[in-house]
Amino acid sequence: MEHKFAGYLHYLFLILITIDLNRAQDEECEGYMKPLYCYECQTSSDDPNYCSDPFNATMLAQNVSICEGHCVKWVRQPRPGEMTYVRTCSTRLNLKLMINIVCMEESRPSSGLLCFCKEPRCNSSAKMQFSVLAFICAFIVILREKT
Repeated sequence: MEHKFAGYLHYLFLILITIDLNRAQDEECEGYMKPLYCYECQTSSDDPNYCSDPFNATMLAQNVSICEGHCVKWVRQPRPGEMTYVRTCSTRLNLKLMINIVCMEESRPSSGLLCFCKEPRCNSSAKMQFSVLAFICAFIVILREKT
């Protein structure tokens, strides 16, 4: 029964990917990409907390830029008691990693959280939303490892 359930999930996953790929191809055919707007700010514990959580979007209404990558929210704790917040576009950072719509924990040399998203002004959120498709993919991988 469990093997049959995994088979159904596999087909559901393939259907979702096909739908997602078809949607991307349709946008490419139209030759139009909707612009992605991201908040731009940076602050630390020493500065006024206009960029920290909870985020006040009305204070930063003018600090929005067009982004050709992903919106980013990066919260770091370089030293105990000190927090830094960066909200920007991924193309403005020198990253040597594959970008997915996900949050990643940073452990060394400091601790923190690096989140990417692809919705307008999504880097304002205290809690970044996760992708349903990414969740289903992770669920299938975990299920396959158990069988």
